[in-house]
Amino acid sequence: MISRSIFFDGYLPDAKLDVRTDRMNRLYTKLEDLYESNLHGCPASYVTQEAAGPDLKLFEDVTAGDRLVNPSFLVPSVIDALKNHEKYQSVTQLVPGEADQFCADDVCEQGGTVLTSDSDLLARNLGHGRVAFFGDLRENDSSKITFKSFVPEKIFETIGLKYPEKALQLAYERQISPRAKFSEIVLRSSRDLSPSAGYLVFQSRYASLTSSSLWKSGKCKLPSLKYSDPRLSEMMLNFHLLRQEESTPLPVRMFLPTLLESPALKSAWDPSTCIRQLAYSLVRYSTITGDDHSVQEFRRIENLPSKGRKIPLLPLSLIKHRMEEIVSCGTKLKSFYNCGDYQFWIALGIAMEMLDSQRQGVAPVALHIYERSRDLHPPSTSTHVSWDDIHIYAQIQGILYSFRILQQVLDSVEEQSLKEAIVGHEDVCSILKQLTPVAHFPNFHDSLEATKDLCQKKVLENITGTLGTTHGEGLQFGGNNSHTENEAVDQNSSVNCTQSSSRSLFRNNMFSSLFID
Repeated sequence: MISRSIFFDGYLPDAKLDVRTDRMNRLYTKLEDLYESNLHGCPASYVTQEAAGPDLKLFEDVTAGDRLVNPSFLVPSVIDALKNHEKYQSVTQLVPGEADQFCADDVCEQGGTVLTSDSDLLARNLGHGRVAFFGDLRENDSSKITFKSFVPEKIFETIGLKYPEKALQLAYERQISPRAKFSEIVLRSSRDLSPSAGYLVFQSRYASLTSSSLWKSGKCKLPSLKYSDPRLSEMMLNFHLLRQEESTPLPVRMFLPTLLESPALKSAWDPSTCIRQLAYSLVRYSTITGDDHSVQEFRRIENLPSKGRKIPLLPLSLIKHRMEEIVSCGTKLKSFYNCGDYQFWIALGIAMEMLDSQRQGVAPVALHIYERSRDLHPPSTSTHVSWDDIHIYAQIQGILYSFRILQQVLDSVEEQSLKEAIVGHEDVCSILKQLTPVAHFPNFHDSLEATKDLCQKKVLENITGTLGTTHGEGLQFGGNNSHTENEAVDQNSSVNCTQSSSRSLFRNNMFSSLFID
């Protein structure tokens, strides 16, 4: 069925910022509503998905209230599956721009059908090409996939409008008058347009000078996107665009996936910030010079507008130090776990958070995880799950995905001078090659069992002594440590850069059965 190309967004224009932050705000509001209506615990159904085979109903539209959030790492999982499939690996591409435009250009030049979930394709120039939507896929009695397709060129011919000249105007008229009769929309679109401020904003979503246009003109040397997830590729491309004379300097932004977490506690992405900060800093040093740059990280958004959370970037000396910490800590952990085990990466992430907490002078999240692990009981058939346990699970997901970001950055860094300047670069790359893939991220039950295992084996107690001492009285594992979380939502706050002084109900990972047949 798919014969030529599969495109994924690798960069979205700045004009889409409001749309993206609004979507994140709506997701956070849903999470708050779920929490407030289930203070005694999160419904277990949110973390007990059963493994399933391919199902076309996955593509059917759902109402806004039917789903809290999409699976956090769905797109990276799909890309991994495609790139590991003999048939599709050669045609799967993460493009330096919006996939819409690349799809449109492809069928405009070569003909064919675009299969998409985005109706924006109807506003672009497809030439003689067609559009079909995932939501229209059906399986007939002969077990064959059928779908409806649309030919914009013929549609516009039927309604008497020029194509593609009037496509964007028709889309705009529909947006500003969603309840108007279609005949009225067509009539207004047939008239000459006097561009209003609203139309110019609408048009900018389709005509922004992005990395895709620079790439096509040959004016922008782009990084390899072969190993990148879409969110990471966008951040990397932002840094590359900063050094282009044609580009107006814009904030470098990172939009993190939405996690199922407790809104009463600090963002579950917080414990793994130091890992991502290292990754962002490596991208900066491989693209631009100067120390006055940062990344605006968007995690969860309570109020609009939002500027995200400022993550200052590390100087080269601290980059070296953090890399050395990963190697040192990872070496010690090898006596407890194999590098390919997710338990290894959970332990490494928690250890890195402990070291970062030393630098910040705050209590490590590890203390709360240890305290909570003592209270864990075998899972039952309860209909609800503790929000504390949900949050620990989300923190573990954040840790594993942050290591994935670091892994992909190191795979993409092409600056030889940077590789030579960082002692242990090859050692860190070697360790990260064994990182647990997204499809094998531990499920809810296994994540909590992993933290319990860390406590029982006293893993962190055995390795932290070689990594430096803590402030004050030091870490007191298993003691009476309070767990106070403020700043439940990250809004315009910032992270400091400092140098340290030295099988059951929850068995199934929703991605574990992801395959393509």
